[in-house]
Amino acid sequence: MNRWAPNNSPRDYRHKERHPSNMGDPAVEASPVILSAEIGAGHKIYAGSSAVQMQRDREEAALFKDVEAMHIVYAVCGAAVKPEFFMSLKSLYLFAVSGLVRGPAYYHIHVLSEGTVLQQELAFLRPLSHFKASVHATHPGSTTLFKQCSTERMYLHQHTDFKHLDKIIYVDVDTLWLDDPVWWWTHFAHVGSLHAAFGLAQNANSGNGTWYANGAIPYYGERGLNAGTMMASLAAVRASNFTAERDAIIKHYSPLGQLPLGDQDVLNIYGHHHPEQIYVMPCVFNFRYDAACQEGQPVLIHGNRALKDNIMSSYSHMYTFFSKIGGATTAHGTI
Repeated sequence: MNRWAPNNSPRDYRHKERHPSNMGDPAVEASPVILSAEIGAGHKIYAGSSAVQMQRDREEAALFKDVEAMHIVYAVCGAAVKPEFFMSLKSLYLFAVSGLVRGPAYYHIHVLSEGTVLQQELAFLRPLSHFKASVHATHPGSTTLFKQCSTERMYLHQHTDFKHLDKIIYVDVDTLWLDDPVWWWTHFAHVGSLHAAFGLAQNANSGNGTWYANGAIPYYGERGLNAGTMMASLAAVRASNFTAERDAIIKHYSPLGQLPLGDQDVLNIYGHHHPEQIYVMPCVFNFRYDAACQEGQPVLIHGNRALKDNIMSSYSHMYTFFSKIGGATTAHGTI
């Protein structure tokens, strides 16, 4: 199916305040966040002590349809990665509000953090614009293997705050969105049809080279999996033996120093023994410059290996581009 195929049904603009028929109607005021994102205006979003604003917040929240939302998860721990997270979030917001889909889409952004990100810093994500944000404490049982908080993706099915969720997309902070997440979310149909627990892209898409070729651990398929972005059917994970096997893998391999990439290594070992639990998702949802992805237009680019700081890389140029686009102004700065 061509995702760009003409739509013969009436267009349903996701953000009603952006519909041309509403322009000039004082009863339909354009969201200041959208104005800020689209034209770089330095609007103040929150008047935190205003009773009117608080009432508007409640009314907006009542309109958000969480059961229909795409649930997108980040883990943000440490001040060093905070700017990258907000840049990734900006790119997501810009492409979500600028695209057209056949029906309304809702975006619930979940942030796992040990205190680096506060709820009020995400106040610019407004239900009126079909966005919602929640900050969660990190899982108390998670381990540190690769980087701080990087193993959180392996504990989402056990997190108390996520017990009502069946599906999530997890992305690292060093990512930039180049299209609407809605295209990625549709691939849960494939995950479901396979009864798989996880959706991951191959670590390399062509050639003979892969990180795991000379490794000491078993891995999935011919080239292994990259865990920088991940789909998880939390219901399927809970129904599987993943929790017990995850703990056993860490207990066995970690003392041997054989989990240098932490959670990614654990998922590869698990996928090696349970290939039926893995949906190999298209690399356009985890596009890496060293992975030879040739499956189409990237939806999300993964700037692994600190590409943001490599001024010769295309990722660094795109990061700079997004940084120059005017963003929403909050009490905690402008993104």
